[in-house]
Amino acid sequence: MGNANNEYLFLAYTIVWIVFMVYAWSLSRRQSRLTKELEEIKKRVLAKDEHSAPKV
Repeated sequence: MGNANNEYLFLAYTIVWIVFMVYAWSLSRRQSRLTKELEEIKKRVLAKDEHSAPKV
């Protein structure tokens, strides 16, 4: 009977780790996407500032 409990415990730990890894992967993808989007916004702001700067 103890062996069956160990199997369920192992299964539960495995499922929890899989869920955690999928969540961490998802966060990593979102972070990467946000970083790319932020860089694009910075480029647009700098280009707009350079374009609209008064010429001396």
